[in-house]
Amino acid sequence: MKSVVILYASITGNNEIIADKLFSLLSETVDTVDIFEIDSIDIDDIKIYDKIIFCMYTYDLGVIPYEAEDIFESLEDIHLSEKKFAVCGSGDIDYGEYYCKAVDIFEDKLVRCGAKKMIESLKINLTPSESDLAEIKLFAKRIIAFE
Repeated sequence: MKSVVILYASITGNNEIIADKLFSLLSETVDTVDIFEIDSIDIDDIKIYDKIIFCMYTYDLGVIPYEAEDIFESLEDIHLSEKKFAVCGSGDIDYGEYYCKAVDIFEDKLVRCGAKKMIESLKINLTPSESDLAEIKLFAKRIIAFE
C-alpha cells in the first residue's frame, strides 16, 4: 500500500480519537499516512492518495457535518474509480434511524462516484470504548490488507 489519507470531522472529539487511532495503527505499516480535518484540505489534494478514509459525525437528524459539505459536493468532480475508501464515525444510538447516518451518506456517494469500498463501515456509539478500540484495530488491519 502506497498512501492513505484520513479525513475527519469531529464536534465532540470522538471522531478525532478514532482518526488518531487509525493514523497510529496504519502508520506502523503504510508508507505514507496523512490525517486532516476535512475542512482543511482541498478536494484536489486527495487525488494523490490510493486509499481515503472518512471519519464523520452525524449532525442533528441525519445531516453530514457542515465542515464536510465542500468535499462531499466536490467528490463528483474528481476521478474516483481508481480510489479505495472506507468510512467510519461515531454517533449517538439514541438517535435511532439517524444513528451515524452521515457514514451511510458518505459511503453511498463514494460508491456512486465509482470508488471501491474496502470494508464495511464502522459505527461507534459515542466515545470509543476498549472494545471499540479493538474494532478500530481490526478495521485498520482490513484496510491494510485490501488490495
